[in-house]
Amino acid sequence: MPKIIEDARGKILASVRDHIQAEGWDALVLRTIASRAGVAPGTIYNYFSSREEIAFTVVGEDFSAFLSNVRLGLESTKSTDEAIALLFASLKEFMTVYSRIWEEGGFAHAAQGQQYHARSMENLEQEVFFLIAQILSTRPASDGIDRTLALDIVGRAFLRMSMKAGSGCLGLVPIIDRLFEAETLNAKEETT
Repeated sequence: MPKIIEDARGKILASVRDHIQAEGWDALVLRTIASRAGVAPGTIYNYFSSREEIAFTVVGEDFSAFLSNVRLGLESTKSTDEAIALLFASLKEFMTVYSRIWEEGGFAHAAQGQQYHARSMENLEQEVFFLIAQILSTRPASDGIDRTLALDIVGRAFLRMSMKAGSGCLGLVPIIDRLFEAETLNAKEETT
């Protein structure tokens, strides 16, 4: 009688996640993953067709968790600057882990990998733009600047800077302040 393994898929994904983050994509061997997950190597193919599919699934799940954590964190921020810093730090952390995995993985050059990467980046971009729009919802665009365009500029700057080693969100503050009226102006208007 075959051995029933509780949440084999979850154990496989957890094993892959830990392995990729500790040792990198290139060191990912399905036999090692199976051993760490406590399953037979063939069991992996009951859930995934390739190691690339496993990696895509891990990145997708972690992206969902990243978004949930950022949304929760944003609820407790007290200012736009604090919210921007939180979003940037979270995005940078996520991108640091997953851009390394993407660069290491040879699957980035495969047709399936390129399609997945394009969809993933599009989803990431949309979510980041949405979060930035939420953060800046109380700040009107500066005179003569289209709000949608301003949000697009900030969103793209966010993504680029989060992928760049050694960058911080301080470079974004002047851009945001130029495109959107400063919080202090809004606070003064509310009191008058």
